[in-house]
Amino acid sequence: RPAEPDSVLNDGDRIVMFPPVAGG
Repeated sequence: RPAEPDSVLNDGDRIVMFPPVAGG
């Protein structure tokens, strides 16, 4: 799944750059 702009639901290991949400 591609990273979404406001990815509150991120893939866990995938850190999304748009809002700094730490994946884990």
